[in-house]
Amino acid sequence: MQIEQLRYFCMIVEQKTFSEAAFLLHISQSSLSKQVMKLEQELDTVLFNRSRRQVSLTKEGQQVYEDALRLLAEYDTLCANLKHLKKQACEKLRIAMLPVFSQYSLGHSIQGFLKHHNVQGNIQEIEERDLPAALQEQFDLYILRGEYEAFKEYSAYRSSEDELVCVVAKQHPLARKRQLAFSQLQNEKLLLFPSYTVVAKLCVRACEDAGFHPKIERHGRLETLLGAAREQEGVVLAMKGSLAQYQLSKLCIIPLQDTLKSCLYVYVNPSSIKKAGLRELLDYLQNAGEIKPVEGS
Repeated sequence: MQIEQLRYFCMIVEQKTFSEAAFLLHISQSSLSKQVMKLEQELDTVLFNRSRRQVSLTKEGQQVYEDALRLLAEYDTLCANLKHLKKQACEKLRIAMLPVFSQYSLGHSIQGFLKHHNVQGNIQEIEERDLPAALQEQFDLYILRGEYEAFKEYSAYRSSEDELVCVVAKQHPLARKRQLAFSQLQNEKLLLFPSYTVVAKLCVRACEDAGFHPKIERHGRLETLLGAAREQEGVVLAMKGSLAQYQLSKLCIIPLQDTLKSCLYVYVNPSSIKKAGLRELLDYLQNAGEIKPVEGS
C-alpha cells in the first residue's frame, strides 16, 4: 500500500466523484480507478458503493477513510520534522558583499543556488570602509569591486566586468553629447560614490590623469546621486551595470571616450575551502559562467 493511494482515496471521498478527484489530482480517471482497485485488492475489501452516480463509502470504506486521514496527517508531520532537521543540519556559508551585489547577475545566481541546495547562506552587506572589520569576522566569501592586497592569500575569482558612464538630466547641456572625454568634465560639478569606494577613487584618478582636479559637489549612495542629477545639480559618474534597477526616464546615460572598466571579484577564505557547500557553490557559479579563476591566486 502506498501513501499516494491513500491520498487518492481520500480525495475521491471528499469530492464525491472520480472525475472531479482525477481533475484535482491532475491524473486520468482511468488511472485513478486503477489505483483505488489496487488499494481494495491489497486491503481485501470493497471501499465504495459504485451503484450510484455519486460514490458512497461502504462501512469498511468509512473505517479506512477515518484511519487514512490519521495516517496521512502523521506522515505529513513526519516529513515536516525531517525537513526541519535537514535544514538545521545543512551547511552554513557566510558571505560578505558590497551593496551593489544585488544589481548583478552574480547575485541572482547565488540566491538561486541557495534556494535549491542544502546550503544556508548568511549574506551581509558591507561598505568598503568596513572591510578591515569584516576580515576579522572570517566570512567564507567576500564579493567586492577590484583587487585588494588584504586578499593576497585568498583564492580569487573574476566576475562581472562593468564600465564607467556619465549620467545627467535630459535638460543638461552634456545630454546632447554621444560620448564624453574626461577633459569635458573639468568645469562640471561631479556627483560621486563615497570617497572610500573603488569607483570614487577611479573617477578622481581619471580626472587627474586628464589634467585637472575634479569639482566634487557631493558624495553619496547611487539613488541619492541620481536624484540630485535629475535636479541638474551635477554629473553622476557610476558603473553602467549598477543603473539597471533604477528609473532613468528623466536622465541620460553617456558613454566615456576613454572606457574605464572595473570588475567584481569573489574572494574565498582559505580556511573555508574544505566546506563541501562552498566548493559546490563555486562549481555552480563557474558552470553558469558567472566567475573565472584568477591565475596565480
